[in-house]
Amino acid sequence: GDGGLVRGEMGSVEQPKTRVHLSSNAIAGVAAGFISCVTTHPLDVVKTRFQVNDGMHSHVPKYRGTWHALTTILRTEGVRTLYAGLVPNLTGSTVSWGCYFYAYNYLKGVARQRQGNVDSTGHLGPGINMLCATMSGVCTCVATNPIWLVKTRLQLQAHKPGEARQGM
Repeated sequence: GDGGLVRGEMGSVEQPKTRVHLSSNAIAGVAAGFISCVTTHPLDVVKTRFQVNDGMHSHVPKYRGTWHALTTILRTEGVRTLYAGLVPNLTGSTVSWGCYFYAYNYLKGVARQRQGNVDSTGHLGPGINMLCATMSGVCTCVATNPIWLVKTRLQLQAHKPGEARQGM
């Protein structure tokens, strides 16, 4: 027969023996993006500071390492600085992962409907999976690039505690 495939309806993907709605994939992506963003954002601020510090001319302090950067920012600029750019980062991460999961599973569903793409067990081959992942990644990157620009600009604004942020 059909390898145990469940024929999908509009808004779902054909999967072996299960039916997964595309909205479930998008929601899972949004949740993953949110959780990973909130937990790792201070390290993202430190990474961005290191990337723009040329060691000679910089408006941000010089740091000896990651731990030194975290403690220096916390001591001299406050905890708010470690979360500078969090809103655009949350927006970007949740939109990116939601978009990626949705597009990837949508494209796999489309590929499954084409003759010859599914093997005898009902699965797509590695080449088709890689193509779906690549196309999803490109679409996600193009759609979210402006969000990452805003996030980076906000992270590079060094300031003293209590001092108002400049915005963009």
